[in-house]
Amino acid sequence: MTTRLVLMAALPIAAGFLAAAAQPAAPRPAYLISNLRVIHPDQLGPFRQASGPLTQKAGAEGLAAGNPALHVLEGAWSHTGSVVLERYPSMDGLLAFWNSPTYQDARKLVAGHAEVDFVVAIEGQVAPQPVAGQPPGGAQPVAGPKPAYLIASSRPIHPDQMAPYRAAAGPLARKAGLEILASGNPTQHLLEGAWTHAGGLTIERYRSMDDLLAFWNSPGYQEAKTLRAGLVEMNFIVAIEGR
Repeated sequence: MTTRLVLMAALPIAAGFLAAAAQPAAPRPAYLISNLRVIHPDQLGPFRQASGPLTQKAGAEGLAAGNPALHVLEGAWSHTGSVVLERYPSMDGLLAFWNSPTYQDARKLVAGHAEVDFVVAIEGQVAPQPVAGQPPGGAQPVAGPKPAYLIASSRPIHPDQMAPYRAAAGPLARKAGLEILASGNPTQHLLEGAWTHAGGLTIERYRSMDDLLAFWNSPGYQEAKTLRAGLVEMNFIVAIEGR
């Protein structure tokens, strides 16, 4: 249900901050992140009926929906309700869908039944590398653990001094199945609500929540984290389980 509500210059975080190679000019997927509170779930039937065919035509993939407060890994999460993460084939396609008169009319059916803190979109990587045992881009395999998504808001202070951190954290994160999906400035595509966090936004995917948490809480990564102290300010780092 919440997936269809579609109302949801960073550096990668966990291994994050891995050096990013220049990307060739090619269509990139776009990721829509929304934070919302459903007030009257039994009243959202008309919205689902109106918006469902539109999101399907736009190529939307529901990747995750959950409560980030369950896994606040760093910083402070000041929002309540659920976060919804969706993937679209391109930013142009996502914006065309969102701004279409038909979808704007459908959104009116949500009024009074849900509250939205923010809906932002950021452009993804070109052809992200797949996690072992799972297809790329967030699609879930027929069998196996559900992926986990790490969402981070950060403000780099000394990005030129991050090499030691990357060298220490990178291998640990990759072992947990790290896939960097997107990294960018959410204020460029603030579609609804208000974005109150300075800096950029990063989305990473891991093989499973167990793998992500084991990596994050490992002595090796906790030691590696000390190498980025004073080099970046973290607004929040949260994790939600995928579909």
